[in-house]
Amino acid sequence: MATEAVRDALAEAGIVFPSLGVDYGSPHLGLVNLGRVRPDVAARLANELMRGRRLAVEVGALKKELEALRQGGKT
Repeated sequence: MATEAVRDALAEAGIVFPSLGVDYGSPHLGLVNLGRVRPDVAARLANELMRGRRLAVEVGALKKELEALRQGGKT
């Protein structure tokens, strides 16, 4: 379930959204209610998201570099 996936991902980053839960007002949509958090918690979440994006970009660049090295080795 999406709610547990979000909760687990936040927990791995040491972040807790106390009011995270299922939005029972729209059960047919399966919405996740993230609730309200303090500004410092929101800032930590933003930092983790930015960190993850930077890592994804770095991994992508390394993959391209590795592929270029492999292609160079074949010729």
